[in-house]
Amino acid sequence: MPTYHMRFRGIVQGVGFRPFVYQKAHELGLKGWVKNSGDGLEIRVTDTDATARQFYHYVYKNAPPHALIIKKSIRPVKEESFSNFSIIESTSGKQAGTLLAPDIALCDSCRMEMNDEADRRYRYAFTTCLHCGPRYSIITQVPYDRPNTTMAHLGMCVECQAEYDQPGAYRQHSQTNSCPDCTIPMCLYSGNGEELSRDADAILEICTEVLKSGMILAVKGIGGYLLLADATNQVCIETLRERKHRPAKPFAVMYPDVEMAKRDAVISQHHEDALRAPDAPVVLCERKDNTASGLCGERIAPGLGTVGILLPYSPLYELIMQKVKRPLIATSANLSGSPIIYKDKQALEHLGHFADYILVFDRDIVAPQDDGVVQYTTSGKRILLRRSRGLAPNYQPYPFKKINKPVLAMGADLKGAFAMADGDKVLISQFLGNQESYDSQVSYRETLQHLCEHYSFKPEVLLADSHPGYHSTQLAEEMSREEGTELHTIQHHKAHFMAVLAENGLLNSNEDILGFIWDGTGYGEDNQIWGGEIFIRQKNRISRLNHLAYFPVLAGDKMSKEPRLSAISLLRNVPEAEHLLKGHFSEREWDFYTKMAAYPERVSTSSMGRFLDTIGCLLGAGTHNMYEAETAMKLENMARRYSGKKLPDYEFELSNIGINWQPFLAGIIRDISKKRDIEEIAAGVFHSLAAMIYQISKETGINRLAFSGGVFQNAVLVDEIIKQNPGNAELLFHKQLSPNDENIPFGQIAWYEAALG
Repeated sequence: MPTYHMRFRGIVQGVGFRPFVYQKAHELGLKGWVKNSGDGLEIRVTDTDATARQFYHYVYKNAPPHALIIKKSIRPVKEESFSNFSIIESTSGKQAGTLLAPDIALCDSCRMEMNDEADRRYRYAFTTCLHCGPRYSIITQVPYDRPNTTMAHLGMCVECQAEYDQPGAYRQHSQTNSCPDCTIPMCLYSGNGEELSRDADAILEICTEVLKSGMILAVKGIGGYLLLADATNQVCIETLRERKHRPAKPFAVMYPDVEMAKRDAVISQHHEDALRAPDAPVVLCERKDNTASGLCGERIAPGLGTVGILLPYSPLYELIMQKVKRPLIATSANLSGSPIIYKDKQALEHLGHFADYILVFDRDIVAPQDDGVVQYTTSGKRILLRRSRGLAPNYQPYPFKKINKPVLAMGADLKGAFAMADGDKVLISQFLGNQESYDSQVSYRETLQHLCEHYSFKPEVLLADSHPGYHSTQLAEEMSREEGTELHTIQHHKAHFMAVLAENGLLNSNEDILGFIWDGTGYGEDNQIWGGEIFIRQKNRISRLNHLAYFPVLAGDKMSKEPRLSAISLLRNVPEAEHLLKGHFSEREWDFYTKMAAYPERVSTSSMGRFLDTIGCLLGAGTHNMYEAETAMKLENMARRYSGKKLPDYEFELSNIGINWQPFLAGIIRDISKKRDIEEIAAGVFHSLAAMIYQISKETGINRLAFSGGVFQNAVLVDEIIKQNPGNAELLFHKQLSPNDENIPFGQIAWYEAALG
């Protein structure tokens, strides 16, 4: 009988694919083998043409739940004879066809085992199976086999090895398999590095008491260390804020289960599904006024009215939460603005400044990742705020058809990320922090090196932001000089536009598309700071149709940190606003900044982010940002809290030389003077911005509208855009990527694809 060779590429390793194939082959009485290779998953069988092809199609259509097949093939080969069907040893090679499986949250089956007193994994802190556990974070190279993970040094006991070898078993070829008899060793240390215990049961008891008594515990997770603290203890929260130098930025809160979370927050089915998803992100939910758990909600997220909720996604977190039985702050173990700590040595050297106790275990992390963050609008639209653990580094489907050489896109700085396109795959790194931080730059380089080594990837084209001062751009220039690699720079907002077009499959569309690209800053082609842009794409060319009228940049980057400076810049010629602003400055400051606004620097901006900062300052949302976009987020919360039906309309004047925002701000100032409710005014702001979008759509006659940039993380604005749709507009939002600068490297590759013609 003939022999057939089958190959499947994509996420086909680390998801239980080989055991799945093995079981089906035995059911059909096939003979041959299955293996992992550097080129994906390979199968060879000897049987009739009809049977072999039936098997091939079954495998493709019924692949394991976490698998993703992007390419497949079947071909006849030289006839071979097999005595049975087996899983054979993996082979390495160029990793062209393998996507790294992301880390997968604790599954329900493993959770049940952990809670079953009769099960040998009862209360075992590292329970995993074919369908859950760390993947991307522990893979040192592919193919994905235990020797190629950071568990290579840990042998399996007799029972675990039997599970691993047993055909059809729940953990057949589960590379992270372990149990209490061949455990991953863990150790509890005091904050000053003193070893306290290596006994798992004792450690859990101590950790429980530590957390209940108001102390702070650093715990190693899947992608790095988290700081855990009692979210119902205000003194504990203030201590954590002081130690982390994080006076106001929101904390995420881990709940033992959804039921407890529902007593503290409004959780829709969208929220619940996201909380239970394999990537187990932080999900932003509206906080109830009266929380059943005693959650200190206002200290968790001051002035926001929301709470970021997550469920325990690792077995260790599950055990801790079961014993503590209360919500815990779960925040990255780092100093605010620095990347997450993930190396044990670093943890023991530095986390004593934050934590009273440190829990370490012997499974190294090679790909550090923060928790992902999502939110939903009231209409159910999903907005990804941070793409990280559980999603990185893969992106599918592959949208680029013309690229025929390896391309590396470096992204931007504020939300560091890079992307690699090669062959039939594009990889987008996890969120890597603000690249102004040296530690974040190191993390960026290490992650880039890690993925390049995985895939034997050497770029022939480099893409970077056109801002010459970005560290990511400077790194691209350095790499280009050293390797002689072709380098292109792309305007920031055009990359945003191209990213949302690529996500919606419109790179090759011949229809006119309007792009509303609104954010804080981006280096413009006229050497000004852009950020309130309206582009038009016609015949594969992008042009700047309009933008917010320019206003002066005051004090450089300080303006993004002090909304009061945006206000004085925009309202410098409005005497009616003086009494609303003057109290936010000392007399000396007022004199200095009003003179600066009267004789501004040569740099101006069209930033929608700074425009919203101005409105937030006027309405009392803030004068200084203690974290990125704090005032804008508080303005969004004001609008969210408005429950009335009548909304004020604030108008822009549209012209070919910029969108005049003066009538808009004049209307707000009038309403403030009339003592109109600030929540109503805030709601009117986003209502009016959405109306302006449709006014421009109507005047241009273009009904296909794309949205990108950090401003479109605002759920109230997105809801208004959806609600005001006259019915003939096609709205294009991001799907797998965040609207913020994390999408920039993807957009840079999309720009390059379009430039190839």
